[in-house]
Amino acid sequence: MAAAQGIATDEVLLSREVFDAWRDRLALLESAIEDAEQDLGSSPGLREYTEAFQDLYQATTSIRSFRIDVRAIGAD
Repeated sequence: MAAAQGIATDEVLLSREVFDAWRDRLALLESAIEDAEQDLGSSPGLREYTEAFQDLYQATTSIRSFRIDVRAIGAD
């Protein structure tokens, strides 16, 4: 199937649903990183570090549990 679709050996085929879900989780992580950078910008205290950690942890938890189901893998 992969060869018939022109998928190279270093490419995979994902459903749009899986791709969109992965992109959404990455956007959430990117947003959490940006928030943490802002929160920790000038003289952060324990509260700011705690909030930044909690936000980053929550974002990474959604990625940790995500599974990508590949529809096809390129073959030789």
